[in-house]
Amino acid sequence: AEIVAPDQRELQAFLRGVEGRLAEIVRQRIDEGRKRLRTLVNAYGFRQPIYLLDQHRQRIDELARRLQRTAPRTIALQQTRLASIQQRLTLLDPTRPLRQGYVVVEQDGRRLFSAADVAPEADLTLRFWDGKKAARVVDLDEES
Repeated sequence: AEIVAPDQRELQAFLRGVEGRLAEIVRQRIDEGRKRLRTLVNAYGFRQPIYLLDQHRQRIDELARRLQRTAPRTIALQQTRLASIQQRLTLLDPTRPLRQGYVVVEQDGRRLFSAADVAPEADLTLRFWDGKKAARVVDLDEES
């Protein structure tokens, strides 16, 4: 029976050892917590929060002044850039020539670029800036 069951004194010694190790771990955690708390309490923002707030307010004021100074110029530059882009888009508008009176002529879904491409009695589509109309070639005038 002595070999199978540990001696009561051995168990008590083992438990005291476990208790000692647990107590040491708890002490270490408490010490670490105290150090961390001391660090936080001694931090500048914790000791003098009003001064820290004043510094942040001052930084905000500086940024606001800078924004007031630079915003009008930045907005003006962006407006100029936007106007330039709008002008380029107007010049590149594919309907611009149509608005000036030109017409796109199509036959069977193909654009025609030359009078020589037009067949007699052909059905054409005339595409204007505001819509399209069907047309039929009645006479081919050979003048060019």
